Amino acid sequence: MGSDKNTLVLIYALVGVATFIGMWVSVASFLSAGNGPLDFAAALAANPAVVMLTIEMTGMAVVASILMYQEAQRLEIGNPWVSIILAIIVGFGGVFPLFLALRQRRLQAELANPLAAQ
Repeated sequence: MGSDKNTLVLIYALVGVATFIGMWVSVASFLSAGNGPLDFAAALAANPAVVMLTIEMTGMAVVASILMYQEAQRLEIGNPWVSIILAIIVGFGGVFPLFLALRQRRLQAELANPLAAQ
C-alpha cells in the first residue's frame, strides 16, 4: 500500500469520516422531508433492490461486529462493546473504518516494540 506506515491508517480514517458525513447528510435529508423512524423502516423494504442491500449490509454489520469484538479483545483496544454499540448508534460505515485505523495503529505499535506486546 506504500512505504509509509501511516498510509493505511489515513485511508481508513478518511473513508470512515467521509462515510459518516455522507450518511448523516442523507439522514438529515430524509428527516427534513418529513419522514420519521417508521418511514425509514418502511423504506428498507421499498423494493427488491433495497431489500437485497439491507440484507447484505446487515450481514456485513454482523461480521464486522464479530471482527471488532475479537480484535479489540486480542489487541486490548478498550472495551470491545463500545465500538459495536457506537456503530449501531451512528453507523457501521463510519465506525468500522475508524476501528480498523485504531487496530492498524496498535499492530504497528506491536511491530515497533514486540516486547511490549507480550
